[in-house]
Order: sequence, then C-alpha cells, then structure tokens
Amino acid sequence: MKKNRFMKKGIKLKNNNRRRLMLKRCHQKVLQRRKLFVTSDMFTQLTRTPG
Repeated sequence: MKKNRFMKKGIKLKNNNRRRLMLKRCHQKVLQRRKLFVTSDMFTQLTRTPG
C-alpha cells in the first residue's frame, strides 16, 4: 500500500501546483462563507441584545 502511494505521489508531483491552487480557491470560498456566517451571527446577536 505504502509503496503504491509513493509511486502515485511521484506521478502526481507535476500536478501538485494546480492541485494546491484548486485547494486554495476552495478554502477561500469556505472562508468567505464562514465570514458571512459569522457576520450574520454577530448581527443577530447585536439585534437580540437590545430587544
């Protein structure tokens, strides 16, 4: 199993950068969503406290 993994890794080394870029893009999207969620949560909390 481990040997096969290493072999695959050697083959995939060429596409590593592309893969990394994709991951970064996905992560950025997730972060943006999280930020939106957090901001909405904060707004709800702010509106709740005075009421």
